[in-house]
Amino acid sequence: MIRQTWPALALALSLHGACATAPAPQEVREVAIDGGTEVAIGLRDAAVQAEPGQVVRIRNANQGPVGRAAAEADRQGSVVHILVAGPPGPLFTGTGDDIVPTPALWRPCIGEPPAPAGPCAEGPPTLAWDGEARLSTGAIPAGGGVEVRLAEDMPVGEHRLVCALHPQLSLRVLVTERATADPAAAVPPDPVPLDGVLDAAIPGGTVMVGPTEGQVAAGVLVPAEVRVAAGEPVSWTVPGPAPHQLVLAAEAAPTPGQTAVTSQGPVPGVPTGAPLPSPTGNWDGVGEASSGWMSTDPSAPGGAVWTMTVTTPGTYAVRCRIHPSMEGRLVVG
Repeated sequence: MIRQTWPALALALSLHGACATAPAPQEVREVAIDGGTEVAIGLRDAAVQAEPGQVVRIRNANQGPVGRAAAEADRQGSVVHILVAGPPGPLFTGTGDDIVPTPALWRPCIGEPPAPAGPCAEGPPTLAWDGEARLSTGAIPAGGGVEVRLAEDMPVGEHRLVCALHPQLSLRVLVTERATADPAAAVPPDPVPLDGVLDAAIPGGTVMVGPTEGQVAAGVLVPAEVRVAAGEPVSWTVPGPAPHQLVLAAEAAPTPGQTAVTSQGPVPGVPTGAPLPSPTGNWDGVGEASSGWMSTDPSAPGGAVWTMTVTTPGTYAVRCRIHPSMEGRLVVG
């Protein structure tokens, strides 16, 4: 059984209330992951001990905007993790205008994957994870949590959960007949400095979207500002599976009919809808251009690299609809 523990996401990403009639949970074992901020995502392994039949409560301890400068503290956190056991499957499913986040990945799910675009398999209210079945915790937003109940016959040993969006982050569930007290497991790890990520050498005319280095990912665009001549191409590159959706628009006030740039989804970091990429090539700077969902996952309609050639001089803002901390500027001379 997987039970979400934050009110904002319970309705949208729960297993249709299946846990409402579940028996009272046994002893809870808590563990925290990440511990960074929206601009410093911690990608370290974590571990927790638990006995068969116990509940493992996993908390995404990313602080979101709390750890940022005061001038930026009014923005929502948007760092999401999805822990999975077994093959995660594609991030997105469908064709044409019906591309959606795969339900069996973005929502809590135990068991074999259902049809790609179908609802996530529920199972009876008493369903628990036995260590063998495919498992997805569903999207865990910054500050949110999820509970996974272990089956009474869960095999003793190590069971590993890996983040489908940030594969460098994993959780080792150490199942033992007698779990010892481990209060440190519930303490989030310290944030990792961003220096090594932001100082990385990046070719001219290229922007890294959330670069990753070692145990940290930067939730920003690097470099934040790019200057090119009119007609010179610029490429935005995503280095991993975590999805992004970039929008490029004139920095001045929006023109009539232009869509405002906002984060997508009822929960920051959780994509909704079916955004498709704008045609690549030349763009005259009118309205806006969109990358569509970008990711190294083959299912992402925007691919991992978005190249655009702006033919009209001016200053353009580039933002990620899913991650408000990712914003930059393109100056075309």
